[in-house]
Amino acid sequence: LSSESAVSVLVKELNSPDKEKRYQACLALSAKEHPPAENLPVILGLLKDPAENVRGSCGAAIGSYGAAASEAIPILVSMLHDPSSYARMTAAESLGKIAAKVPEDTLAAPALAEAMKDKDEQVRRFTAVGLQAMGDRAAPAIPALLLALNNHSAKDLAGDRQQIVQTLGALVAKSPDIVPAITRAVRDPDKEVRSSAIQALGGSGRLARPAIAVLGQMI
Repeated sequence: LSSESAVSVLVKELNSPDKEKRYQACLALSAKEHPPAENLPVILGLLKDPAENVRGSCGAAIGSYGAAASEAIPILVSMLHDPSSYARMTAAESLGKIAAKVPEDTLAAPALAEAMKDKDEQVRRFTAVGLQAMGDRAAPAIPALLLALNNHSAKDLAGDRQQIVQTLGALVAKSPDIVPAITRAVRDPDKEVRSSAIQALGGSGRLARPAIAVLGQMI
């Protein structure tokens, strides 16, 4: 198919009465680095689709539109309370991606901070991904990230802890509480979490000096 024909097919499937076709069309768009602009209005509407898998896949697709999708921010904030964990997960990641391109946004950081309390570990993980995309503007969520990390047990998903450590590592300069928290993660039972904690401290320069003694014990 030519690129023009492919866009035409996507438009048709995004508007299909078949929820599976709408779901698959949004999945296809979520894999594109530069999705067709003409599909954006339809995807905005599908964020409120009655089918949860469609809301989820379109929640993922909308993040690739960046600042062009700024009007999706309040919708994505609402989706953080969706009954579907898949929809909450994709909404959290895309919210961070879009807000990162919209400097005037004030909704994303507090909403994502609240989402760090989600009962689903994967939602918390993708919320941390969304916050990491926001860079320093995620600073208001630091207390929520620290709480989520400190409340973990060895039974929780290691990928969740690992992502929170990585997100906090990018915010070290914003809070004196971050280095101690990441230092504790150096002793995590999961090796991937320990590795991420060590890398985060290594990238923190002088700010990580309080962790030297603990790091020395790891040698």
